[in-house]
Amino acid sequence: MIVRSFVCNKPQSEMGETKIIYHLDDQETPYLVKLSVPADKVTLADFKNVLKKPNHKFFFKSMDDDFG
Repeated sequence: MIVRSFVCNKPQSEMGETKIIYHLDDQETPYLVKLSVPADKVTLADFKNVLKKPNHKFFFKSMDDDFG
């Protein structure tokens, strides 16, 4: 399984939460998880703990202002 994802910042009024939108393998459908960690503090380990799927690879990470 390859995970492609990006991190979305929340407005300052909702600091402390990070949305991560990701795709599994070549699937078209994106998935969303919310972490109660600010975007500037979130780690790959935080994301992996939410997925709870062993042996996956993190393909890339980028910020996306469109998803706010």
